Amino acid sequence: MEKHLAVSSLQDNFAAATEKWRIGERKLASNALRRLFKVVLGVGVLGIAISAQGANWYVRPLSAGTANGSNWNNAWSMANLNSNWSSVAAGDTVWLAGGTYTTQIAPTKSGTSANLIYIKRPRTTDSIPTGAPGWLAAFDSQVIIAPVVQIPLIWTGANGEGSYLYFDGRVDSGIRLFKDNSIIGAGSAYVGAATFARGSAHQTNITLANIELAGAADNLPASNFNFGAGSGQEGYVCCLSLDNDFNTDPAYSNILLTHCRLHGSNETVLATHATGLIFEYCKIYNNGSGNSFHANLMELHGCGTFTMRYCDVSDWQVEGIFPFDTLGAVEFYGNVWHDPNNPVARVFEPSLQMSGAIGPIHAYNNTFVGGTIQILAVWNTLLGTWQTGSIGENNIYWRCNGNSSDPNMQTNDYNFADISGVPGTHSISTGTNPFVNYAAKDYHITSSISATLPRNKGVALGAAYNADLDGNIRGTDGAWDIGAYEYSSGGTPSPTPTATATATGTPSATPTATATPVSSPSPTAGPLGLSFDASAGVITAPFSITNNAVSQNIETPDPTQGGRAFYSFLVPTTGDYFLSAMVNCPDEGTNSFFLNIDAEPTVAMTWHVPVTSGFELRLATWWEIWPPPPDLAPKTWTLNAGTHQLIIRGREANAILQHITVGAAPRPPQGLHVIP
Repeated sequence: MEKHLAVSSLQDNFAAATEKWRIGERKLASNALRRLFKVVLGVGVLGIAISAQGANWYVRPLSAGTANGSNWNNAWSMANLNSNWSSVAAGDTVWLAGGTYTTQIAPTKSGTSANLIYIKRPRTTDSIPTGAPGWLAAFDSQVIIAPVVQIPLIWTGANGEGSYLYFDGRVDSGIRLFKDNSIIGAGSAYVGAATFARGSAHQTNITLANIELAGAADNLPASNFNFGAGSGQEGYVCCLSLDNDFNTDPAYSNILLTHCRLHGSNETVLATHATGLIFEYCKIYNNGSGNSFHANLMELHGCGTFTMRYCDVSDWQVEGIFPFDTLGAVEFYGNVWHDPNNPVARVFEPSLQMSGAIGPIHAYNNTFVGGTIQILAVWNTLLGTWQTGSIGENNIYWRCNGNSSDPNMQTNDYNFADISGVPGTHSISTGTNPFVNYAAKDYHITSSISATLPRNKGVALGAAYNADLDGNIRGTDGAWDIGAYEYSSGGTPSPTPTATATATGTPSATPTATATPVSSPSPTAGPLGLSFDASAGVITAPFSITNNAVSQNIETPDPTQGGRAFYSFLVPTTGDYFLSAMVNCPDEGTNSFFLNIDAEPTVAMTWHVPVTSGFELRLATWWEIWPPPPDLAPKTWTLNAGTHQLIIRGREANAILQHITVGAAPRPPQGLHVIP
């Protein structure tokens, strides 16, 4: 009955708003629109979809009680989960308690495009898992999946089983997948911490977020590690393996890795017949081989579209991205490739087995830096490699052994290098050291502006590319900079501190060696989903974080003087979107922010929050002067599918922001019937 009333109310309010707007009664139209949004928020409607909240399932390293998965006191083990995937439905959440699991996770159930299945580590700030019987604070710790001989995370189904899944460690390396030094699996020499096994096919729409994928070398130098020796058989021990064995095209689609770490392998990524493969805000490092199995960072066979954006790549041995057969359109922007471990290391090198041109590629605002060891070549390509429309702009090349651009791209300009002869009318040759601290590997650019430095020398490339690796919006000082980092007048932003993920045990198959461990890069902030904690972004003073909530202790009428909270989020489909948030604004002196999407907010973009009693849900609006009208409609933004940036600036002291949701604005219901 409640759903029928919700549909009726949605239809009635939308019809009322539309009619009032049509005849010019804008104020009344706004009232109707506000009622429409209240219906949407009140019954959990997104767009016109009406669905019940999914179930929650609980998993511990050892099963408990009746082992029916209903709460922590009766939690499944990993083996129980694998036997009960049929009980998990689209929209459900599986909570993995912290600790070490010695059984692999093998998903066989799929969600849907509208209702993913989530597999998450719980946080103490989550009301649902902490409210379930048997909760312990220790469950909010690193999840380690490290079986002996088995693959930690594996897909085996030939008909797309295990699609529409979202794995989320919640913090940097919140879930750790460790592949021991054994080569197993249907004659395949490619096994990984996460593996789509030979014979699997048609898996789609899978996200790995905040996951550490560790190969057998782990943090020991991979360049002298004997991969496969644990099973007496040399081979490839990968971080990620999509190993369809070339039997299906496409075998896999829309696979996203965001905020992940991939390290300790001789074949960091193998992908066969995958399209829509995306790596963003990832740390990829410690790649090499001490045996006869050649080290490749990413070996791509017959793949479609490929995206690498805002990634930090270092300490690799030979080929970086190594495509075979075919490769579709490539988006390659905002990355820093630096400090290889071998003088023959290259960034992008198509194999001699390519069957046609690649791309086109958009290579924008990357920074390529050789350290003690130079990068041998960034673009080691042959004549005619790139499809028409390939562009390389706004890139820094420093100690890249004379390789400062790719002449086979149709457009090369606005680039910067330390050598002479860089192509492009607006490019800079024989530049001077542009980095804040090259010796310490801080590759942010300096504040200086000159004819031999990259600040303010780039070309504007549009909203799709206008964030830098730290989350700064490009061009706010009037011009884009060259390289992965935009100069920020407020100093170098740092990612929001997160809980340190510490292993609670050592996998039994961890190899022993006396080599010095490899250092781990620090985490980077980046794209989130459509609902996230206020603390999940890049938070800059005077904003501060308390219990995952954000506030400041000063008042300012100038957005540029307030705290800055930056969130990069991913919009799945083009449409109109609104913003709602859980806020604590107890009086008229502590109830406003500035906010905008894809650009810095101005004074006109003030959100005057209706006073709350504790934390309450409020819809974002824009109104410059006080007081705002009582019938003010929610602010909506028209957003294309892809990554966008939400920027919130502090205005009044002690206005507290706790959780943010970006929602699709309602559209007229179609094909629904009101039941009297």
